[in-house]
Amino acid sequence: MINIVSVGSSSSGNSYIIMTESRTVLVDAGLPAKTIIGALEHLGTDPADVDAVLITHEHVDHVKSVRAISRKCCNAFFYASRGTVESTPNFCHVPQERIVLLSAGEIVRIDNDDDMDIPPSLRDRLKNRKKKN
Repeated sequence: MINIVSVGSSSSGNSYIIMTESRTVLVDAGLPAKTIIGALEHLGTDPADVDAVLITHEHVDHVKSVRAISRKCCNAFFYASRGTVESTPNFCHVPQERIVLLSAGEIVRIDNDDDMDIPPSLRDRLKNRKKKN
């Protein structure tokens, strides 16, 4: 089952939470971090358990809280295009090893570990992260 929750969507900020049985993905971080974290906690999810944050593009209503979300969602990988990362000052606060650059048309499936269709370098980082936990 997939649950999609709109935390908020307007010209002042956008953020969605996508939850499966094994994954939690945040799409955009344009709302205040307190609002996003509150929504995660209301859904029973510890922010540290968020697997991925997908930033769709660099407009402020999609990236405003990238810095704070990277601290709170401390285990999440951040997926974005090179242009988005390079034009968003808040990305300088996200550890490089947690940034995954996506190319146009690239497909990344995030469901369960056995079926994850991800680049080999990211798969290695995920395995190393699990060994540490």
